[in-house]
Amino acid sequence: MQVKTSRLASVVTADIKYYNGPATLNCKLTRIIMSFCITKHNSTLVAYKNHAYSVYKPKSKTLKPKLVTQVIASCETMLSHYSKVFSVRVDLHPKGYSADNKEICQFLTEQVNKLSKRYNCKIQYLCAREQHQSYKQHYHLALMLSGHKIQHPKKLLSLLQSDWEKLGGSVALVDYPFNIMLRGNKASLKQTIYRLSYLAKEATKELNGKARSLLSNKLKAASTFDEQLDILLVDPYITFQRNRRIQAYHATHKQKSPSDKPNIKTKHAWFTTQSLAVQLQQCIATRTSSLAHLSPKPLFGASTCHDEIHYVRLN
Repeated sequence: MQVKTSRLASVVTADIKYYNGPATLNCKLTRIIMSFCITKHNSTLVAYKNHAYSVYKPKSKTLKPKLVTQVIASCETMLSHYSKVFSVRVDLHPKGYSADNKEICQFLTEQVNKLSKRYNCKIQYLCAREQHQSYKQHYHLALMLSGHKIQHPKKLLSLLQSDWEKLGGSVALVDYPFNIMLRGNKASLKQTIYRLSYLAKEATKELNGKARSLLSNKLKAASTFDEQLDILLVDPYITFQRNRRIQAYHATHKQKSPSDKPNIKTKHAWFTTQSLAVQLQQCIATRTSSLAHLSPKPLFGASTCHDEIHYVRLN
């Protein structure tokens, strides 16, 4: 079994790829792993209509704005047809080099026809052509289907791998390959848009020549879709309901701060001291240095930074 590892920018989880054989595919998809982490270091914000979205931040060069817009618009188009959209990622390596995209376009057209009949839904694909140090190009493919028809990509990826290998190519499966988008729920779009924006990076597309860098079947939106609004991506009512649930959760699971802890009575009972956590906060609060970040809840009014002992009179 061949294993190839690469890193998706500063993503926490390594993007491990397995090649060859359905047995490898089954083993791959049964592994329980952690999703990649989106941070300020590996992402940046882009504006689309009235809102901003986190997208992939390349280590070198930038993203192509036109392609980023195309990626987000494709997600919006699918959400105009279905309230729940399933997206899956996979990488395709052809048998040999080709100066055009004729072979991959024909393959994707056949897959759209086959999958649309199998799952009885519309299919949207995005396919980025890249070539870095290899003598031949490779393709980053993203497929979007109705989330009401498919819940897991195991069977879909198996069929895709079988058909691509018949053409002499190889398939590279990625960790955590699928995501679910919900209409109007911006939080559910975050992972999908970030991951698909990787297809819009400018680097590794310099050797494409006249071949298009991003392929798409350009699915038309539903007839009721309004291009001026972005309610399919961000619905204020859904956002309000989500935030209210989060606030209710925090209200019922509020943890007591160290300052809420009672004073600790000593063994001999001739004096009472405060807890170490409270003493540390009082000490930090009276300093002028940058130690304030160590205290989650600074206390003010303390008179000294030394450990204090409060004497009490015993009756």
